[in-house]
Amino acid sequence: MNVKEADPLPPLLREALLAEIDPGETLRWCGRPLVSRVVNRELFPAMAACAAGLIFGGAFLLMAISTRAQLLGVEPIIPVAPERNSTWAGVWMSIGVGAGIVALSVVGPFAYVFSAGRRARRTVYALTGTRVFKLWLDGRARARVFAVEPGHPLSLSRHDLGDGVGDINLYPSQSRSSSSRIALLQLIGVAQARKVERLIRATFDPAGGART
Repeated sequence: MNVKEADPLPPLLREALLAEIDPGETLRWCGRPLVSRVVNRELFPAMAACAAGLIFGGAFLLMAISTRAQLLGVEPIIPVAPERNSTWAGVWMSIGVGAGIVALSVVGPFAYVFSAGRRARRTVYALTGTRVFKLWLDGRARARVFAVEPGHPLSLSRHDLGDGVGDINLYPSQSRSSSSRIALLQLIGVAQARKVERLIRATFDPAGGART
């Protein structure tokens, strides 16, 4: 085992990584995701979810407020169909539901982005002579692992992000581009991505790795 590869890691992460390596298994490389890349990657979907929730929740809230105005006998903000069965309890419940949707639309997606960044700080990627895996520590500092043992033919793609940083997709979906979010295992925001890609190829596809 090449213990020196794990030296730069925080103590808990280093301990978990070394405990995961089997006797006789060689640690050829390990690295951590770039947190800003992980956050930026999740930011657009979070903003889209936030916008959709705000539109739906806002419309629901507006209708509830307009129904309240109608019950008060004043002109509603937007025209609403008269409801014979409308009650104050129903109106206040609708206002509460609409406000809840709006609040969740703001808090939920960005809490997820924050959680993704926090998890990235507790994640390490590793390459051994037999597998590529992602290891992360959960909220109780317990190690969780997702591993892939590459076979033949090796399917690998790299999406460069600049400054040597990139995403490496192991067995990406064939219907998507190299920047796809769909792959069996993704190494996100890896430093020296080209070097890591070549090392993976050289480990599991020596003939192909020699040509890259």
